[in-house]
Amino acid sequence: MDDNIALRDGGGLWVGGLLEATNTRVSNNSAGRDGGGLNIAHGARAVMLDSTFQGNDAGRHGGAVEDLGIFLPLDVTYADNTPGNVSKRF
Repeated sequence: MDDNIALRDGGGLWVGGLLEATNTRVSNNSAGRDGGGLNIAHGARAVMLDSTFQGNDAGRHGGAVEDLGIFLPLDVTYADNTPGNVSKRF
């Protein structure tokens, strides 16, 4: 998931159910509000294994990931995401 733009949330991907991803690169995505690389909605779940979030940008929260649900990162690398990497909000 590279080089995508969302005016609001989830520049690379917006998850409203279940996401299971392995060896995934999420890079250079942008969101106007939250979750430059990935936005996980309330009640949703995302499991990421051996993945990289790099160079993603959000206007407010979670340059790499905005987590409003359940996020399980296993062996995940973060680099150059703004603002910050993971924003967990309830």
